[in-house]
Amino acid sequence: MTGRLSRAEIDQALRSGPRITPSRHDPWTGRRQPGARFTDSQLLKITDEGRNPRTIEAVDIPLMEEDRRVVVATATCPVLARSRNGRRMLIVAPAGDKMWINAR
Repeated sequence: MTGRLSRAEIDQALRSGPRITPSRHDPWTGRRQPGARFTDSQLLKITDEGRNPRTIEAVDIPLMEEDRRVVVATATCPVLARSRNGRRMLIVAPAGDKMWINAR
């Protein structure tokens, strides 16, 4: 045994081997420049939507611990839309994901 795999053996291993998937995506993390109102991903999504980051409405979202008892931080998120009855808001999370959340 030479320790090297043939091209056919590599192809077979890739087809029948375990699948590697990305780790869970957290929409509540993002990189913010010093002094910036929004994260880089939020700014990109806002400008893609044709909105002005300086004048767009924003809301502070409390980020809770996993047991939902303690607020550990807040995230400032731009509001893209509101539902007709005003109970839900479409926001851009810090990672750039669009999400519907309950309005407070």
